[in-house]
Amino acid sequence: MLEHWTDPDLIKKIKRRKKKPTIGDYVIVSRYSDLDPNDPWYISFLDEIRINARGTHYIIQDSSRYWKHARIIKKAEGDVLLKGI
Repeated sequence: MLEHWTDPDLIKKIKRRKKKPTIGDYVIVSRYSDLDPNDPWYISFLDEIRINARGTHYIIQDSSRYWKHARIIKKAEGDVLLKGI
């Protein structure tokens, strides 16, 4: 179903990134840190970062949900992941 999403090399490459995203970065956000394709996830630009007693949460364009995990990706990587849908 998600052929490109489960590409182990691409997923490993994204998961290894340690740099924290900043507002305006192109990101993949997810509910859990393992980037499982069956979990909730979204790809878009980062709009807001909220830090409170419950931790850091990310808000992206076109989604009002608070996301717990965010990783910076390149536009080409996002295109590959979205093609797998």
